[in-house]
Amino acid sequence: MKAAEFRAAVTRETPTGTCVSLVGVVLTEAIDLTGLTICSVDLSGAVFHAPVSCARAQFSGLSWFKGATFHARATFDGATFANDARFDGTAFGDDASFAKAAFYGVAGFDRAAFKALADFSSVTAFGNASFAEARFEAAAVFRKAECLGGLWLDRTRFDGRIEFDSADVHGRTWLKQVHVGRSTGPVSAELVARAVTSFGYQWV
Repeated sequence: MKAAEFRAAVTRETPTGTCVSLVGVVLTEAIDLTGLTICSVDLSGAVFHAPVSCARAQFSGLSWFKGATFHARATFDGATFANDARFDGTAFGDDASFAKAAFYGVAGFDRAAFKALADFSSVTAFGNASFAEARFEAAAVFRKAECLGGLWLDRTRFDGRIEFDSADVHGRTWLKQVHVGRSTGPVSAELVARAVTSFGYQWV
């Protein structure tokens, strides 16, 4: 699919309760959706070979990127997700930036793989932010993140530098079997627990 066709498909109005299905779409051109309003869209299994910019985009409905692959930089800085954002099993081969993004539904990144920088600094997650079994091979930045619906890091692996400075979690903070570097178990979980300010229960 061409970039212009893709842009037209994801910015058209859709009736309530429906979505645009672009499952498995392959895009070789750079995608620029900066500041646009995106309809409910299912991009499960999509493959993006060139950079994608959704900076300050307004995702008005479901935003499914399950099992998608981003081979180049993916930018979602300042984006707003009005409903569930599903990045379960998504592979990010280059920098992935969600700085200052707002998630009003579930922020789902279970089993996601981040090969390069993963920037979640200053995000606001009103629903549960879940990174169960996600793997961060480079820096993972959650500085000043605010998770109002809890933070789920079940068997999450951090191989690179981690930053949770001034990160606040309201609700449950789940840190079972977290891996930091070559360590795992209680030691790794305690490293993350000390960096996060939790206003609810912590499970370490």
